[in-house]
Amino acid sequence: MRGHLAICVAVLAMQTAAGAQDVCVALPQPLADRVAEALRAAWPQALDRNVTVRVVAPTSPLEGAAGRAAILVADGPTLHQRSLVAALAELPPDADIPPSMRVTSDRRVALPWSLGYSVCGDVANVAQRERPEVSWEDLALAFGLGDRLRIAPPTCDRGPWLLAMHETLRRGGGDNAVFGVWTALDARIAAYEPDYVALAAACARDSSLTVAVPTPVAASTSFSSLARVPLAGALPIGLCVCDGVGKEGAFALLLEILQPSIEVAVRERVGFVAADIGDAEVPSDSIEKAFSHFALRIQGQGRHVERVADWLDFAALSAMALVLVVILVRQRKGVLK
Repeated sequence: MRGHLAICVAVLAMQTAAGAQDVCVALPQPLADRVAEALRAAWPQALDRNVTVRVVAPTSPLEGAAGRAAILVADGPTLHQRSLVAALAELPPDADIPPSMRVTSDRRVALPWSLGYSVCGDVANVAQRERPEVSWEDLALAFGLGDRLRIAPPTCDRGPWLLAMHETLRRGGGDNAVFGVWTALDARIAAYEPDYVALAAACARDSSLTVAVPTPVAASTSFSSLARVPLAGALPIGLCVCDGVGKEGAFALLLEILQPSIEVAVRERVGFVAADIGDAEVPSDSIEKAFSHFALRIQGQGRHVERVADWLDFAALSAMALVLVVILVRQRKGVLK
């Protein structure tokens, strides 16, 4: 009898595992935990359907356990970039998505939310009365912030760097212009903190710091006492189905999340805003190449690059001054003759 009971329990466990569905949240911490908690709170019936909401690193494999289809929650540029190297399932043509919902042209990604960023702390060097927000270029060129600016590195959060890239590209700049803005931002940073928890601790130790953080994080108790100004642009946050076994079930769950009763509840609980057509878009095939260049050539070297540029400017001005002196001397000698 015990043997039969053990077999029944094992079969039931296998069936349960086979029917499990994963919702993977690939966002920086502590934002990822807030999104996961908001999903669980707004979607309690998911627990009855063996749905697991878990936080993963943005570089984690896309599929769920045992090769099953999974729902991935991440920023829009990352989802677009992932679609180049992994199979993202296409939304069914008859999917019951609310008409106000943004969906990418290839119908692989739904983009219900937007994530803004804010600059907090000593904002006097960057805040401008005539504009309600600060551009990323303004932040990069705020020389008064030297060694006192803190931005999470791309290994923690690519959002600030993607928004700076988007802003530069929209202004007509190319790759070199993007790298120039990134280098200027890096030059304002004396040290990188590994995550937003460490960033909050650094602010607690030194009140003169200026930090760029996601707006929902800026509103948390760790940063709420600091002066705050919004930064330009917003990053779309979306969901997609990563192909695998049980894809139809994953689609059904995604459509549930997109229904207003859940989508709006998650948005309000986390601090997202509704997606907008003007949210950041960057060329998907340039993301990895750009961040590889950042890691190899920019991070930690911005100040050195600026110093070299300053010396080159000084040398050029000195040479021009010397040429002018020679010309003046020769003209004076000609007059005296």
